[in-house]
Amino acid sequence: MKKRFLSWIKERLFLIIIVFLYSILAFVNLGDFNAPQTFEIFKPNEKFLIALPGEINVSDVMLYTGTTKNDFKSYYQIKNHINCFCESCFNNDLISADEEDFTNKKHFAVGGPFQWVRLKIDKATSAIMITPSKERDIAYGEVGVFGENSQKIEGIKIFKISGDEIVETTKISTLNDEGEFVPTEITAMNSMIFDELCFGQTAYQYANKLEGYETVHPPLGKILQAVPIYITGKMSPFTWRFMGTVAGIIIVIVVYYLALEIFKKKYFANIAVALISLSSLHFIQTRVGTVDSHLCLFTVLSFLFMFKFINNPKKMKFFALSGLFFGCAISVKWSGAFGGIGLAILFFANLKKLDKIWLWILKGVLFFIFLPLTIYCTSYLAFPETTQAESLENVYEQSVHLFEYHSGENTPHSASSPWFTWPISLVGFPFYASEDGTKTIGLFENYVIAYTSVIALVVSIYYAIKKHDKVSIQILIAYLSLLLPYAFISRPMFLYHYLPASIFGILAIANMIRKFPESKFLVRLIIASALISFIVLYPKMTGI
Repeated sequence: MKKRFLSWIKERLFLIIIVFLYSILAFVNLGDFNAPQTFEIFKPNEKFLIALPGEINVSDVMLYTGTTKNDFKSYYQIKNHINCFCESCFNNDLISADEEDFTNKKHFAVGGPFQWVRLKIDKATSAIMITPSKERDIAYGEVGVFGENSQKIEGIKIFKISGDEIVETTKISTLNDEGEFVPTEITAMNSMIFDELCFGQTAYQYANKLEGYETVHPPLGKILQAVPIYITGKMSPFTWRFMGTVAGIIIVIVVYYLALEIFKKKYFANIAVALISLSSLHFIQTRVGTVDSHLCLFTVLSFLFMFKFINNPKKMKFFALSGLFFGCAISVKWSGAFGGIGLAILFFANLKKLDKIWLWILKGVLFFIFLPLTIYCTSYLAFPETTQAESLENVYEQSVHLFEYHSGENTPHSASSPWFTWPISLVGFPFYASEDGTKTIGLFENYVIAYTSVIALVVSIYYAIKKHDKVSIQILIAYLSLLLPYAFISRPMFLYHYLPASIFGILAIANMIRKFPESKFLVRLIIASALISFIVLYPKMTGI
């Protein structure tokens, strides 16, 4: 038993080393594990008053949001009299104030949920009044007030005010009970970025059986994202990004076995796994708390098991598993259905190898239509509190809403890009920029991998057409099925849509190398250049 285990380790030692190193990089600076966990919900007619223990020069106020559903405007006002609350009133929580004492009403924008917002005050005052929102219920989690030299002011008290006029106040503790988590700087380590505002917030709602905010994609990706939030009981950058990062690690492993299944040689599998671990597109996207990691993972798994089935046509379990993961993919995003085009072509192209063809077609209907539909519907019906779907009719209605949203979405976006620019990563996508603009996280491909994969795809096209090379044809079928459907979509699209197809672009590089087996220098040059590019681009991939 020990010898078999050691032999297994030795056989996969390169994969193990790559996965170990990649995992370390993936989890380093992923996000803070701790964040405010207690929240106070404010209705449109409610405000809160931050009372200071005296007249103090205030530089900044830091606010942490809870569930907000979307970005919104809030307002703040500064107490304009130099006299502060009397000491006995302050100590006995008998705070009262007149609306007229607060002037210079200023609005501030809040980008969304679970992020810090900074208010620049730079005035001496004894109280600050916040109007969370005049539009809808808003949750706030923590307040921190800073004085001169960014020193946190201790001893503040917070009071909730109901109604348009200040009649009486109620002291609340939920906004200043986790002061140790108040940062001096807003970063990607402590706040939501990009579409985490939608997916991460909804994952929190799944974990807590609340009505979900994001409804324009099926539930499965957000359900998976909610697992560490539910298990740990913590809603933090680390937990809402954890499952996507794990999916990214698993993708590295799956690519190895996918390459092994296609090329039948460990050498080419090692090349593929080295390149996917150096892919900036893969590394960046899977560390952001969205559901694209899960979409890519399930898509690649469905192709892995289809290739296994093609190579082992009597193993029905591979066929069934391909259908299972295809169903999971479309239950994360409808674009997971694009992979079904390639899977169908691969299946029908190899149908002549099978006995009782009509029976296998029936199995195809079972595993690639009924099973995916079952997974899709179950992902809604298993969490009715969040999905608001308690019947198949509700699932249908929400699916219609989903279709209408995407078919009608035409809002211009400065970072959108046409599908044919994705292979060369012509237009990146900005995920995050620090307050001073010096640190950023952007989505882009490792340019060495991007341009090499384009060349490799051209080589694969040549061998597919001129030489009828089976491997080249299979790679192109998968790649094009995941890319070309976007040519028929009119809504704004972005580089991250290319993630599943990029996997097969990397396999095309391994395929090109397969056609030049004597050129070990070429292999070393590609991998070394990709590594150098990855190292150079690392700060922009992580925002450090």
